[in-house]
Amino acid sequence: MLNDEKQAIIVIGASAGGMTPLLNLIENIPEDCRASIFVVQHMPSYAENNLDQILGYRSKLPVLNAKHDVTICPGTIYTAVPDHHLILEGGKMLVTKGPKENHWRPSVDALFRSAAYSYRQRVVGIILSGALNDGTSGLWNIKHFSGTSVIQSREDAVFDGMPVSAAMYNEIDYELPGDQIGQLIGSLSKQITSGKQSTIPVTAGRKNFVEFELGVAKGENALKKGVITYGKFSPLTCPECHGALTEYAEGKLKRFRCHTGHAHTADSLLVGINNNIEASTWEVMRGMEEGQLLLGHMADILETEGHAKIAGKYRDNANSLSRRSKIIKSTIMESQELELEN
Repeated sequence: MLNDEKQAIIVIGASAGGMTPLLNLIENIPEDCRASIFVVQHMPSYAENNLDQILGYRSKLPVLNAKHDVTICPGTIYTAVPDHHLILEGGKMLVTKGPKENHWRPSVDALFRSAAYSYRQRVVGIILSGALNDGTSGLWNIKHFSGTSVIQSREDAVFDGMPVSAAMYNEIDYELPGDQIGQLIGSLSKQITSGKQSTIPVTAGRKNFVEFELGVAKGENALKKGVITYGKFSPLTCPECHGALTEYAEGKLKRFRCHTGHAHTADSLLVGINNNIEASTWEVMRGMEEGQLLLGHMADILETEGHAKIAGKYRDNANSLSRRSKIIKSTIMESQELELEN
């Protein structure tokens, strides 16, 4: 059972390109490490639930899937499961279906935020390879609650978006290649267990806001919990559900949350908006192509019935739709080329 006074809590977030450094990290955690370790690796909702087995082949410590309302044990690694947030609270794990954060469930931010709130200076937050910036807000909370921040070195990360963003908005205590972080975990765990770290006071406003966000991650109603009272109204809407957004600030980091609970950074919001634009454009093109087929079919019927003049008008309209749909498709392709170049 977790020693609530001294045990180290290690939280790890990884996304694209994160599996190799995660495996190297796990392999290098010393077998005498008594920390409780929690891993969020971004995965689609349909993914097979076998991360515990993959990591277990390389780990000297037991690796288990997180289970709801189960007590945390020291010297154990727990993995988030697909399509569920992993939350730490009261010496237990909560496995929840709250709204997605930065388009992901499980979310690195949700895990980090809960660890920071519950375990303060005993938390070590680690960001590995990944695109965009899930984990940046969570790491900000870990630092704000007196924890320790670690990122995979930006040169070592296959996708450096998550480490770069974490370093842009947070004070980073350690930056190391993935294969050196495991030994660091062992060292930091012993330092935390010695109880020598101090705690920085946290304002009531910050604690209230984190409590609100944790409640949403657990599935509580964001509107009833006061989503609009903690920030300012935004003219933007949520790309997940099209609900109104409220804007917040964590240091220099701008974040958004809608009244149904979806959370975004500015980068995550932009990705969602671009995806919606593309989806809508494809829908317009599909409608034009269906219209073209229908008009052509009707023109064939009219011709067989001897109405050549009307059939010609139908074919002209079909050709017009064809030209317009090609322009729209060309616009979509140009947009995709720009994304690949960036």
